[in-house]
Amino acid sequence: MHVVKCPDCMKEYEEHKKKWKYGRFDVEAYSCECGTDLREYKMDGKHSFALKKSKHDNRWKKT
Repeated sequence: MHVVKCPDCMKEYEEHKKKWKYGRFDVEAYSCECGTDLREYKMDGKHSFALKKSKHDNRWKKT
């Protein structure tokens, strides 16, 4: 089981909200109750990087 933590409030999530392919990456999107959106990018089933956007800053940032 894969668990993702919100980088702002540290709440854990097991289920993604949405999943899609982006080039060679598999992307999983999560939305936290604190207002942070998180996108995890994986290649070959392994974590490559993540992007976050919080309610305080509307730009996507690499985490």
